Amino acid sequence: MSTKFVANKIINADSIVAIRELPDSCIHLILSDIPYGIGAEDWDVLHDNKNSAYLGTSPGQIKAGAVFKKRGKPINGWSEADREIPKQYYEWCSQWAGEWLRVLKPGSSVFIFAGRRFSHRCIAALEEDA
Repeated sequence: MSTKFVANKIINADSIVAIRELPDSCIHLILSDIPYGIGAEDWDVLHDNKNSAYLGTSPGQIKAGAVFKKRGKPINGWSEADREIPKQYYEWCSQWAGEWLRVLKPGSSVFIFAGRRFSHRCIAALEEDA
């Protein structure tokens, strides 16, 4: 997709791709409802962990029975791959954070709708690139 920059227009596009075509310091506001990284839908999976343990669906959980139906997978998971998910979410945020800061005019605002579990990762990525 090609996005031609036009002043005084709302741009509705994939920011990771389209923002690279924008000039420096040209944006007053970025309003974004980014993926939350909770894996509820395929587009919200921002990691490479293929563990199928969500909500008691892995073979081990099925064998263990009802305890996993009630509790589900712990937030920090069971495996090293599970513990990598927050780091991979941060790396995803780092893909766009620097570009967002590049195109914002001095004193501009960013409003990000993010999931509670990883919202601090977004902030850290923006701070890291500031």
